[in-house]
Amino acid sequence: MRYPEESRRFYQHFERKRGLFTLCAGRPYPPQTQGKIERDHRTMKNVVKLENDDFPGELEIALKDFVAYNNNERYHESLKNVTPADVYFGRQHVILTKRGRIKQSTTKERKRLYRASKAA
Repeated sequence: MRYPEESRRFYQHFERKRGLFTLCAGRPYPPQTQGKIERDHRTMKNVVKLENDDFPGELEIALKDFVAYNNNERYHESLKNVTPADVYFGRQHVILTKRGRIKQSTTKERKRLYRASKAA
C-alpha cells in the first residue's frame, strides 16, 4: 500500500531523525515480486495467531516450528505439490515420476474395474 504524500514525508523525517532505513514502498499495482512473500507471511500469521503465547520465547518456538513445517512437510501447489525441501535437495523429479507411475496404474485399474462392471 502506498502512503499519501504527507504521510510519506512524515515517515521519512521520522526515520532520518532516528537513523532508520528510509521508507521503501513496493510497486503500486500487482505486487508480483512480493506475492509469494506476502502469502507466506499471511499463512504464518494465521497459523501463529491460533496459539496463545505467553512469553516471547514461546512465539519464537512457534515460528521456528511453522518454518520447519512449511519447508519440510507442507506441499506447495506452486511447486507441483512437493515440499520446498524436496525442490532444494533435488528430489522433486523422483517424487513426480513416482506419482506419475502411480497415477497411470490407478487410472488403468479404474478403467479395468469400470469395464468389468459394465460387462457384468
